[in-house]
Amino acid sequence: MYTIESLSDINHRFVRAHFRITQGDVEHINALIKHIESSRKDIPMAGDVVRLTNKWSEYYPHAHIESDAKGELHICESPYIPFVYVADDALHFTTSGGAWGFYKSSDLRYVGKELKYFCDWGHCGPCADGAIDFQAEVSVWEYISPDLKYGEYTTKDWERHCVHHLSKPDEFGYRYVGDGVAFKTDAEYFAWLSTYHGVEFEGSIGDSGKTYVVFTYKKDCYYISRQEWDELPLPTDTRMMNCSIIPIKYLVDDDNHIIHEYRYTNRVENNDRTDIAYRVGFSKVKTGEFERMLMSCGKKEN
Repeated sequence: MYTIESLSDINHRFVRAHFRITQGDVEHINALIKHIESSRKDIPMAGDVVRLTNKWSEYYPHAHIESDAKGELHICESPYIPFVYVADDALHFTTSGGAWGFYKSSDLRYVGKELKYFCDWGHCGPCADGAIDFQAEVSVWEYISPDLKYGEYTTKDWERHCVHHLSKPDEFGYRYVGDGVAFKTDAEYFAWLSTYHGVEFEGSIGDSGKTYVVFTYKKDCYYISRQEWDELPLPTDTRMMNCSIIPIKYLVDDDNHIIHEYRYTNRVENNDRTDIAYRVGFSKVKTGEFERMLMSCGKKEN
C-alpha cells in the first residue's frame, strides 16, 4: 500500500502539474489496489497480463485483458497504462493501444504473478497530467497462437527485419534495404546474414523486387574503455557505425539467440571499405562456409 511519499515518487508529472498528492488520493488508490488484488481468480480476468504471441509470430510480453465475458477475452497486444474504476462494485478497465483481438479463456496458460501499472484520475479530476499511476499484483498468462506464420521463429526469441531486394539499385547504389540495414551487394547482405545467423522467409514479389522476412539473433551492445576492451578474451570483428567501420569483440549466446558486442569507440577514421564491415561474415561467405537458409511456410527451401 502507498503513502503520500511513495505515491509521489512515481508520479512526478502529476506533482509538477498539481503540486501534491493528497491523503484522499492515497486512500482512493489503495482501495483500488485492494479491489484489484482481492478479485483475482484461477482463470484469466480483466486487468491481468498476457505473454501473447499472435499468429504473425509477434510477441507482446505485457498484453492487457480489457474485459472478460463468458470465457471470451478482449485483449490489447500493446497497451498504454490502463485506467481502472469501480462501478456497481465491479472493476472496469479502459486503455488505448493496439492491436485488439478476442481470445478464448481456455487457450491461456497460467504462468505466475507480477506487478502491473494502472492509473486513475487524482483529486483534480480529468485534466492534463491528472492521472495517478500505481502498481497492483495481477495474474500472468501465456497465449501462443496454434498457427504461427513463421513456425519456431518469433519476436520473443529473434529479431525480425523486413528486407527489400530491389530489382535495380536505388539512387545510393543499394540493392538490399530494410529496417535499419542497407547493402549494395549480395556478398554484403550474405555477410550480415552470416554474422547474425539470419533465417529468411519468402515474402511478396513486385515490380520493384522481392521482399524477405528475416529473423536474426538479437544484439546487445556495450560501450567500454579501451583497456577493458583490450583485456576481453573474446574474438574480434568489425561493424559499420556512424558511416565508419569500428572494431568490436563479440560473444555469441546460441541458447538465447543474442550476440553481445563490445566496443571502445563510436567512430574511427572514415573509409568506404564496406567489404570489411562484417569481416568474419565475409570470410565465411567467400570460403563457402556460409549456407543461406531460405524458408517458406516454416520449411526450408531446396
